[in-house]
Amino acid sequence: SIKIMIAILTETQTLARQIALGLNMDVKTENEGYFHGRGFTLVWTGGELLSLWPPENRLAKSDLPFIPEAFTLSVRKKQVKKGMTEDKSAARQLNAVKNVFDSCDSIIAATDASENGELTFRRIYAYLRCEKPFKRLWINSLTAASIREGFKTLREGFLFDSLYAAADCRAKADYLVNLNASRAFSLATGLANCPQGWLQTPVLAMLCKRFYC
Repeated sequence: SIKIMIAILTETQTLARQIALGLNMDVKTENEGYFHGRGFTLVWTGGELLSLWPPENRLAKSDLPFIPEAFTLSVRKKQVKKGMTEDKSAARQLNAVKNVFDSCDSIIAATDASENGELTFRRIYAYLRCEKPFKRLWINSLTAASIREGFKTLREGFLFDSLYAAADCRAKADYLVNLNASRAFSLATGLANCPQGWLQTPVLAMLCKRFYC
């Protein structure tokens, strides 16, 4: 087991390594999914570990529009021949994050300084039902000097509640658009896969307008 005081969550192992070096930590121990030293343990997500849970059954025309009673998070899934299954690498890294969070006294959110970065941290924090205090590392440069300065000026986590709310709202809206529009297009065209989304669809429309209109 690991005995730590402060956990630091990043989105990538590369970023965790840079922060660890900026804090003069040893980065040799990485086989367990974290770096540990100087009173910190750095752990990373390695991508989106969680996603909103899709409907269990394939949506029929009469089911549209589909709006769930509650938005539920689940461990990231991947496509296999028989359908969707839980991504074992995501489950393994989420377990590493859980072990670190369970062992710490407090947390530093060091995910990207953006809506997506805030959403990534808050989803994991909520999914693990963590109630430990956390602060936010908000930096736009990964130099050792910037990292050390960022740790001197950590911000209270609640100051980013509005950023999280905006990111959460956008993610749920994207989920609804993707789920309903994709299924509607599939039913209308007879094609098995017609993915739609808040970014993909307008970009595709722009391309079509440029080349075919």
